[in-house]
Amino acid sequence: MPEFPLYFENCGCDFECTTRIDARFAGSIGLEFVEQRAVELFEDGRRHLLEGPCVWLTWPGRHYRYHPAPECASWRHRYVRFWGSRVAEWTEQGLLPFEPQPLADGASMGQRLDQVIALSREVSGDALLRGANLLEAVLLDLAAWRADRQAYPAWLQTLLAEMRGDDWEEAAFAQRHGMSRVTLRRHFRRAMGLPLHGYVLRLRIQRARTLLEETVLPLATIAERLGYCDTYYFQQQFRQLVGVTPTQYRKHLPAPRRSGARG
Repeated sequence: MPEFPLYFENCGCDFECTTRIDARFAGSIGLEFVEQRAVELFEDGRRHLLEGPCVWLTWPGRHYRYHPAPECASWRHRYVRFWGSRVAEWTEQGLLPFEPQPLADGASMGQRLDQVIALSREVSGDALLRGANLLEAVLLDLAAWRADRQAYPAWLQTLLAEMRGDDWEEAAFAQRHGMSRVTLRRHFRRAMGLPLHGYVLRLRIQRARTLLEETVLPLATIAERLGYCDTYYFQQQFRQLVGVTPTQYRKHLPAPRRSGARG
């Protein structure tokens, strides 16, 4: 049997994961991804509260405990475990290991890991090589994002953290940091490569998807919670980014995900 640079084991996904992991992994490395909701992680006793979307590693020899965060009944989990000679190359290149890493685009990461998971289940050498190359591309992008984030000024790191809260206001933030809203928007676009309103929109739609999945709230109530004055405009923006209307999105969700959830 020929030697391949990477092998996969125990790869998969669980969109309503309630499992409580308590393990010391041996031999292989795990790339873990929480797309939605939150996870409480303990790594050799060190606690992390990881809100999706976020990725982290389970590294051989370390003791890990992780499970849904106290306020969450479950979380959306994808995982890829791998081993082989390419791991040493990636470690030498600085792609591995890394600290838990929040992401701006959870949907894209989910799609890419789905491809790796699908290839991991095939039995051909070609699938193994393609899976290894796809995983390497993911790790390269994560490393590039980390390098960019390290260069972020303090005000931007604060902004990105605050924007995930429910009470963030652009004008108030700009005033606290001694800049006009126009200046804030200009600095944000220069640093992030996209307009501030575009980033805010992505966060809103991500929150909308969670509310559609986890509650039976009417669209008008969801729109209001997200700061929209016009439900029709909310539906237009949702369709623009997701590809379907909020009603269509909710209609195609598995029924158990919404039963009894009223927010």
